[in-house]
Amino acid sequence: MKIITDFLLEQDIPFLENVELSKLTWLRRGGMANILVMPCDSKQLELICKFLYGNGIKFDLFGHTSNLYIHNSYNSSIIVSTKKCKSFKEYDNYIWCEAGAHVSTIARYFVDNGYSGMEYLTNLPGTIGGAIYNNSSCKKSVVSDLLIEAGVLLNNGSFEIWSNNDFHFSFRKSIFKSGIKEGIILFVKKKKKKSNRLLLKQISIDNEKDRRVNILNPSKTLGSTFSSQYDNGKMSLKYR
Repeated sequence: MKIITDFLLEQDIPFLENVELSKLTWLRRGGMANILVMPCDSKQLELICKFLYGNGIKFDLFGHTSNLYIHNSYNSSIIVSTKKCKSFKEYDNYIWCEAGAHVSTIARYFVDNGYSGMEYLTNLPGTIGGAIYNNSSCKKSVVSDLLIEAGVLLNNGSFEIWSNNDFHFSFRKSIFKSGIKEGIILFVKKKKKKSNRLLLKQISIDNEKDRRVNILNPSKTLGSTFSSQYDNGKMSLKYR
């Protein structure tokens, strides 16, 4: 472990040793992590993961952990957390987000500024990186629909810029989740589509009310799936 801690100290990347995961995870579960690395931005995230890949050191990457059920017997030598990598910036045609930015935060920013495409995601837990990895969705909002490109670090240590098509998205899947390729998402660029701000706001409010009625409290669920059904000739989206 000294090779890792020496590198972290040299690069001024924050970390903790001998961490109880049950005190940090969404469902308050998990064993111990020998080293918990908490990079402050996407550049530090790339540095540590490239170092680990390059030295053949296995590690786990955690985001918000809202989609993880961790056994209390699970222990990890090293975990890299993206929770501090949560910056985002608005540019002329897109929003740039670090992998650890919360989906709900970005979705609310989109709605508040009149950008469509994330109005059904304003109370979705998790990070943008995790959402792209999983191709998360809620009703008509699909995270990948607005993706222009993303910075990814593959397990061979190479940094690449991927377009939307490179992820081979399908329902709740990507090329990473399918196991075809291994790597991490460092940042994403999401398209801005101007729309009626008041309408988007009302959609998000109605959807949040709907979720409170139809799904379990966040502490008791790892997510929901929606199915399209036709009732009297009209399509409706139902929770299951």
